[in-house]
Amino acid sequence: MEREWRVADRYALSARMQARAASGFPALHGMDAQQQASEGQRNAAAQRAAQDMAPMMDDAMKIAERCGEDEACLMREAMKMAEGVDTNSAAMRGARADVATASQMPKDRYQLFEPLTVSGRFDIDESLKEADRDPICGNRPAATCHRQVTVRQSGEITLEGKSNPPGGSIVEVDLQGGSLRFALPLPYPVAVRETVSSDKPDSFSGERESYRFLTDQRLDLEVSHACGDGCRAARGSRSYEIVDQISGQPAQLTVSWRFQRE
Repeated sequence: MEREWRVADRYALSARMQARAASGFPALHGMDAQQQASEGQRNAAAQRAAQDMAPMMDDAMKIAERCGEDEACLMREAMKMAEGVDTNSAAMRGARADVATASQMPKDRYQLFEPLTVSGRFDIDESLKEADRDPICGNRPAATCHRQVTVRQSGEITLEGKSNPPGGSIVEVDLQGGSLRFALPLPYPVAVRETVSSDKPDSFSGERESYRFLTDQRLDLEVSHACGDGCRAARGSRSYEIVDQISGQPAQLTVSWRFQRE
């Protein structure tokens, strides 16, 4: 079979985003070595404090079981327990120090941006020509059947008639490290009309509905990009080897993105 094809499809998504309050904990970024060490120290301190306070917690549980919902009993027994606690003991001093360490939150460093509104457009321009020397085509000129498929269509990317659907992606900025991280958004499938002309016996000719969508799900992978101090703006691009839908042949998908803070 001889085949000639052309694919020039374009999808464009635009999202207006809103920033969340900055946090000391990352949602998309991985922790660096220093952060991992700090979290390890906080967790270890919390575990030591829990061990030191375990006897007191056991006594409190016994009081609760003994008094039930009797508030006077609970108050009386709690005061007795407090009188018997040596707040200057080594265990209590250690517990207070560990609680203080475990309570130290990391400085605000990461900021998430979530989409408020998302819009998208598509432009599909595809053509396919095939010459097939199948034995069933023996009564055709040169014993060859011909088939041609074209798709040329543009419009908004919508889902079930909604005007603000095409999946946006959250973006996380590392304000200290000067990087951003996000997952490339995938536009929803779009409905198109294929025009088919074929002289092969029992082969479809005419117009029919079809769908186009990005065929490489690796776009779901997160992108990490250096964006400098404050991360006011950043842009980049990536290319993916995919299979086009009109011919089933290898094709290249190029994704360009831009992030701009107002």
